Amino acid sequence: MSVERKYLRVSREDEANTIEEYSYFGWQVASSQDVYSQGVDIQYDLMSNPWLVTSTVDYVKLILERDTDMPHYEELKELENTYFANMNMYIDYYGTTFGIGRGILVGFLFLLGFGAFAEPKGIIPGIICILIGILIIVFRRKKIKKNNMISQTGLQNAADAMNKAQEIYHP
Repeated sequence: MSVERKYLRVSREDEANTIEEYSYFGWQVASSQDVYSQGVDIQYDLMSNPWLVTSTVDYVKLILERDTDMPHYEELKELENTYFANMNMYIDYYGTTFGIGRGILVGFLFLLGFGAFAEPKGIIPGIICILIGILIIVFRRKKIKKNNMISQTGLQNAADAMNKAQEIYHP
């Protein structure tokens, strides 16, 4: 019997979910260790004045094991890779928003555009500024819609991989 090991560092809040998530792909907990340490370091500011900096390390170290001779090992391994790749895609694209910087830019372009109308020769530059602002809004909305679609697809593909792994490992 050969065993494959995986070492993970997770927050205390995520420990139970992580163990459950990996169990679908045949992983079992070999060890769970709480790691907490607090240290104080001396650092110096620009004027060479010392000050104390407290640093805290707080996580759970998990060691997971899986038998490489178990039935359907290769298929579970492939489903695990698919699952985590799709979850990463979901996380990367989830919650895409317009953004504060873009909002400020568009607001500035509109103000500049409407302000240019006050000048006799400012009508064309004003229209150009307003059109650029409108184009930024339109293209960003399309990008947000596309990212949300990618995110939902990733989540659905991850769920499908986990369900298939559950059928294989826990029939």
